[in-house]
Amino acid sequence: MTPFNIVEILQDTVTLPSALAILGYIWIPALIFGYYLVYRDPPKTFNELTQKAIGIMLIFFLTYSWLSEPYVIVVIVLALLALPLTKTNFRNFHFLWVIPLIFMILTTNFFQLFFLVSPQSLVSTGLQVEHNIRDWRLIARFLIVVVWQVFAWRLVYELFKRKKTANNKLAP
Repeated sequence: MTPFNIVEILQDTVTLPSALAILGYIWIPALIFGYYLVYRDPPKTFNELTQKAIGIMLIFFLTYSWLSEPYVIVVIVLALLALPLTKTNFRNFHFLWVIPLIFMILTTNFFQLFFLVSPQSLVSTGLQVEHNIRDWRLIARFLIVVVWQVFAWRLVYELFKRKKTANNKLAP
């Protein structure tokens, strides 16, 4: 669920090329920046502390180079916890489970699910179909990841947005 899956489209491999290996460490400066945002506007209540902690964890998961399905479940739970704290519309939460579900469908070769039932006929048919639609499936998967990243970064922004005080000035 990271933008790094474009590498599979362009280079037919799931590992980052050695020239781009430094991008695998982008989560470190992103977390430092996240902690700076917490330092700049420290939490004053338990809700704010929870909000900032969820924001830091989301920053990590959004910038980590390989976000597999078990981590996506953690992100969904964290976002569900964050929704009441940010007063975000619950309708937006549907994106958090619909997008990973679509990603899961696009990641799985459908015919492999029938391997135990009919190993020969379905697998050979599945390999032919997979070969024909693979590029389109990878492109669709990348576009789903872009939508996921936009929605999740918007949630991070809401979690770290500075609150205005009673006289309409930003809190120090």
